[in-house]
Amino acid sequence: MSIKVNDEVVIDDNGHVDWAKVKDRPDVQGDQGDQGIQGDQGIEGPEGPKGRNRTRIQYYKRYYSDCACNCASGCSCFPAGSKVLMADGTYKNIETITQGDLVIGIDGQASEVKSLFITSVKDRGVKKAVGTNFIWSDEHLIWVKREDSQYFGVFSMPNYKREVQEGWMTGLTKRDPFVLTEHETFAHKNGWMDVTVQDYPATPDTPLYNLVLEQGSQTYFVEDFLVGAFVDDTLFDYQNAEWEGLNNA
Repeated sequence: MSIKVNDEVVIDDNGHVDWAKVKDRPDVQGDQGDQGIQGDQGIEGPEGPKGRNRTRIQYYKRYYSDCACNCASGCSCFPAGSKVLMADGTYKNIETITQGDLVIGIDGQASEVKSLFITSVKDRGVKKAVGTNFIWSDEHLIWVKREDSQYFGVFSMPNYKREVQEGWMTGLTKRDPFVLTEHETFAHKNGWMDVTVQDYPATPDTPLYNLVLEQGSQTYFVEDFLVGAFVDDTLFDYQNAEWEGLNNA
């Protein structure tokens, strides 16, 4: 699907930006509009430095999408029916969450939902924690513990890297996530849980969902496990975050 702002298409079905409609918009100014990203990750365009152009397309994809993910790989997400922990302690199926809903993150703070991101499995793998209803695409960031260290982890580093390179999130710029295996310790709302992970069968057109959150920790709970949204370590210090359960957040 294309992405519209005030009924004007700014990104078409192929992910192409109409720069004439974007370049002077006031809502692309400030941190989102002017903060550059490394030039070698940029997207060529008529509006100057590659980093600036990439930031604009990233901004529109993240904050104005109501919609489908246009990247070739899809974007990291969860299937319909996945239970999301809301800030008031109740649960909602991820596909029913709407703008303005509040979820809880790693810091124990509520974050407002900006929009619901919808895509499909496409060419990615899907994982499931055995004995739970926790199912996710293989490049989604999950908060895990390794000995005395805790941080995000992914099962498919290539798919995660591709998602960052295609501009769907800033991601982790200061440290790569762990590469996960079938036996891990996942952050759970009550603390930590040892899990065994297996492949989960899904067709390429299986719908998947993710939350676009306002600035903050960019984390929330799916089936009581702590996951990333559109993670950005320039906005939150994940390296010094410590998880010991929601009651201790």
